[in-house]
Amino acid sequence: MDPTLLLTWLALIWRRGFGWLDQATMISALAFFVPGVVLAYISETARNRRRQRRRSGLCEFCGYDLRGTRERCPECGKVTAAQRRKLAAKKSPRVKADVPCVQCRFNLRDRPIRGECPQCGHSVRRALLEHIATITGHSEAQAQFVWAASSHVFRRMQFSGPGPLKHLTARDFCLGLRDYAIEQSGNPERALILLKDMGFRSSEDIGEIVFGMVGVGLLHARPEDRPEDFVGLFTVDQLFTAQPLV
Repeated sequence: MDPTLLLTWLALIWRRGFGWLDQATMISALAFFVPGVVLAYISETARNRRRQRRRSGLCEFCGYDLRGTRERCPECGKVTAAQRRKLAAKKSPRVKADVPCVQCRFNLRDRPIRGECPQCGHSVRRALLEHIATITGHSEAQAQFVWAASSHVFRRMQFSGPGPLKHLTARDFCLGLRDYAIEQSGNPERALILLKDMGFRSSEDIGEIVFGMVGVGLLHARPEDRPEDFVGLFTVDQLFTAQPLV
């Protein structure tokens, strides 16, 4: 928002008020409201400045010209954005199947999942999710949601306590997806509507997407894991009832 416009709006409120608010109440409200707006504006301005510097080949922290520099800014010593992407790509798992880039049809096999297509720069992970949606007959929104839910489930397992991580079963994954939907929606009723609107009808839908991700390397499965593990676990309505899953 334009800060000049914001200040004009605040001045108008100050002069006219809301009728039922006295001046003391207005001062208290503004004391909480204005600092938050100012901090948000400063944060967004800094983010835009860093983004613009990256696009111009400058150090996002100090503005030094990085053309010809690969790893660190010689002025401030910070690791460059290109080097951070390269390091992340080295640690990233690789695509395990022949998956064409949706933009240029380049074969992404053995490319880092966190990387980009070397031909057109399209996100490899985004291309994988689009590919999974195509081969399973589900929407890209469903694939994106299952991927986000998997990250939520794995994070929750990591912080569940000391000791080795337990094996994540099909039932565990479905319950984790339900909890993620509730977290995103605010309550079970809205979460149920969200899942139905995206097209989820049963645990089989989730299993098809999960094993599509296993096939390309986005997720990993044990040898004993099967797509059939998701068959007959629940319908979406049953997932949000008190009835235990079988």
